[in-house]
Amino acid sequence: MCPKYQVFSLVTLLCLIDFSVYLACLIIGGVESSSLLAVPNETLILMGAKVPWAMRYDHEWWRFITPVFLHKNLVHLLENLAALLIVGSVLEFDLGT
Repeated sequence: MCPKYQVFSLVTLLCLIDFSVYLACLIIGGVESSSLLAVPNETLILMGAKVPWAMRYDHEWWRFITPVFLHKNLVHLLENLAALLIVGSVLEFDLGT
């Protein structure tokens, strides 16, 4: 699946951050839907989801970056982690860290 995957790499660090943020969202906000382990929308907004009015009028500039690490449910997280591992490991091997 990932022939060029390296255990100690930037891709691994990003995957760990993604998973940790998802767990933090579940711990803080609980589970909205037991079938997909969905995080409530209020929790995502609290954790830094993209809210245009807050970005523009409240000058919450970090909301440009934090949505990258937020995931609504377990399927969303696993799909993004798989894509990150496949594409990221090849790019990191070819281009370097």
